[in-house]
Amino acid sequence: MDEAIELEKLLIKIVRLNHPGGAIGSVVKDKETGMSFGYLVDTTHISGEIDSNLVEHIRGCAFILYDATYADRKIDPSVITYDEHSTYGHSTLGHGVKIAEAAEVNRLIGFHHCHEQIA
Repeated sequence: MDEAIELEKLLIKIVRLNHPGGAIGSVVKDKETGMSFGYLVDTTHISGEIDSNLVEHIRGCAFILYDATYADRKIDPSVITYDEHSTYGHSTLGHGVKIAEAAEVNRLIGFHHCHEQIA
C-alpha cells in the first residue's frame, strides 16, 4: 500500500502494518521543511526479523511513535511479554529500538498500553 494524502503543507504516506485483521500507520512529512515523523501503533514483528518495508518508509524520520505494548523479557511476574502474546498484533520497545536504528531515526517514542497490566 503506497497511498498518500497530500495537503497544502503536509504529505501523509499510508503504511501497511503487521496486525491481525489489518492496520495502517502513517509517515507525516512537512513539505516545506522536509521534516517527518512516523506513527506506527498496532503493529507486531516477527522475532529476530526487521521489516525492511517499514524501515524504508520511516527512513530519516525525525522521530517515530512505535507500538511498545509488551515487554521484551519477563522482569516481574505481573509483566506480560511479547512471547506470551506474539499473535495479538503488538510489539515491544526493544524491537522499536531496532527498527529506529535500522531506519536511522534518532528519536523513538514508545506508545500503547496493555489493559491486562493495569492495576
